[in-house]
Amino acid sequence: MGSVLSKEEMDALNDALKAGRVDTQGNGSPAAQAAKPYDFQKSIKFPARSRALFQLMHEGLARHLGRELTSLLNLNCESKLTDLQVLAFKEFDATLPSNATLLTFQLTAFELPILLVIHPRLSIALLDRFLGGKGAVDDEARATSELESEVLEEAVGLMLEQVRGAWKRLADSPLDGRRRFANRQLLQFVAGEDTVVVASVEVKLPESTGLLTICYAERALELADEHSGRKSDREAEAQSEGPARVTTDLVERLSVDVEAFLLPIEIPVREVMFLQAGDVLMFDHQVPHPVELRVSGGLRFEGYMGQHGDRVMCAITERH
Repeated sequence: MGSVLSKEEMDALNDALKAGRVDTQGNGSPAAQAAKPYDFQKSIKFPARSRALFQLMHEGLARHLGRELTSLLNLNCESKLTDLQVLAFKEFDATLPSNATLLTFQLTAFELPILLVIHPRLSIALLDRFLGGKGAVDDEARATSELESEVLEEAVGLMLEQVRGAWKRLADSPLDGRRRFANRQLLQFVAGEDTVVVASVEVKLPESTGLLTICYAERALELADEHSGRKSDREAEAQSEGPARVTTDLVERLSVDVEAFLLPIEIPVREVMFLQAGDVLMFDHQVPHPVELRVSGGLRFEGYMGQHGDRVMCAITERH
């Protein structure tokens, strides 16, 4: 605690104030010079229920994206959600590579602006695979050309569809207003001080790993909060109807793996050792013979393979 001024010191201070010899603005104070405005955007929290919903949606998005890229590239791809955060857009924008692929679009039903960022390592790896390589990254510092962007179009469309699919949990919505920005300085999304929700998905190819980032305008938080509130009301109603109803609801929300199995073949180990890409294996499975459909490893159905558009399908004919 500081010492108490005497009467003589108080009179001297009063005289100095009247004479203007004392700085009353505090500009000479080191503390005053170091003071900075407080950024209230940094104090924004990610509501627990909204975060849980975003995590559920984007874990599913990552899982499906990995499968779709595996099919598209004919190469094993794994995707996983690595980060979820809420921050000011100017903070997120400062982390973006200057040569990233930037696309903005909107989910019409929600009036929700979205920014899709394909980081350079992922863009270059996808290009390498589309052009006959193994998905390696030779020079991640360069930007993609207009022609290369057209080559990437199929993969970009697949990514946009996975974002739309993730939001089907709330409602089905078409995409609208898609724009691509080759220069980050020309990006038009939201104001720098606006709050955004950012989901980061790591995409791993055999030869490289890249990052896909999805940035949502603040309205995404409102939508998640509304949905979480409705979900809580439904859960409360279910609980009032007894434990059996709650258990049934929980089971119905679970996801399971469904696998289709052909009749097996036996080949010598020496032939397996020399198998290479491009070799053809002939299975004993005849086209008219049904395939087994196993749910979490157990046989549950039988059906016949076919094609629907560009996808393989199976028509179920028998339940076990």
